[in-house]
Amino acid sequence: MTRPRSTSQASLHLRGAHVTVHDPQANANAARVWPTLTYSDDALDACRDADLVVVATEWQQFRDLDPAALRSIVSRPRIIDGRNCLPAEAWIDAGWEYRGMGRFAS
Repeated sequence: MTRPRSTSQASLHLRGAHVTVHDPQANANAARVWPTLTYSDDALDACRDADLVVVATEWQQFRDLDPAALRSIVSRPRIIDGRNCLPAEAWIDAGWEYRGMGRFAS
């Protein structure tokens, strides 16, 4: 789940990663620019079986995610909080490998 207007998702995709993008406001616009990426209208669906979750926008629905519940649907509980909008301790306590931009590694 990321901000689609960024080219980072496309860059990862071009290097062979399977990228699923979710942005509640920008999926349609992003799909016109990067049609080869996969888009999801649901944050949980976008995270399903993920090896890495990246939060690159501060939408409330991302801040409200339950780290324990989300852990049960990902392949590996690893998250990059690119906006430092998540409560780091809650994610770490739920067993996630958490990285916040500009924060010390967990």
